[in-house]
Amino acid sequence: MKSVILLSLLMALSAHASAQTRYEVAGDTLYFDMRAAEPGYEFTRQLEQYDVRILSEHIFEHPEIRKLNITGPGGHMQAALEMAKDLASHNIDTIASGECFSACTLVFLGGKSRTLGNDAKLGFHRQWVSDKEHKENYTLYKDDMEWNDEFEYLMYIYNKLNSDLVAQLSFMNDQGLSFDFIIRTLETEVLDMWFPTQEELLASGYITE
Repeated sequence: MKSVILLSLLMALSAHASAQTRYEVAGDTLYFDMRAAEPGYEFTRQLEQYDVRILSEHIFEHPEIRKLNITGPGGHMQAALEMAKDLASHNIDTIASGECFSACTLVFLGGKSRTLGNDAKLGFHRQWVSDKEHKENYTLYKDDMEWNDEFEYLMYIYNKLNSDLVAQLSFMNDQGLSFDFIIRTLETEVLDMWFPTQEELLASGYITE
């Protein structure tokens, strides 16, 4: 009997997960929930590089889209910056729903107007790196890039991460954020999370209303 109940529960959970949609257009709003799977891609429950292309395709194919409603725990920061710039170039408004943390907040910042849903919570911390990803990158590209050892790769990735950070900070400045707020996001440790109040977000310019 217990096995039957367990099997039924697993099937129900599986059906619920498959019913979730990563992207959905409703009226003038594109809903993006990075916790949902995208068919044909590895499911990581976070923002990935492929989202840059998919967002761009939705904007191109649905000119009626004027708003992006976004939810998620974060993910690939460079992808987030590319998506934010795409939103800004099309004057699309953004709405945060539920938990919007880390890279999610950067996509949200691309909105012309930026508002919080009733249940929204923005969370910030420093950018982090994946040791597994960098081990794979070093092994995969070391011959093509002619890295003699891991230390040469370290210098390469250090320069790239700094360039990415400068681009991110420049965009935050272009979007009208206060200097104090930008610095506060950098002060928060990788494994920590800062949750500013609505008043702080409004005063800093992160939300517009």
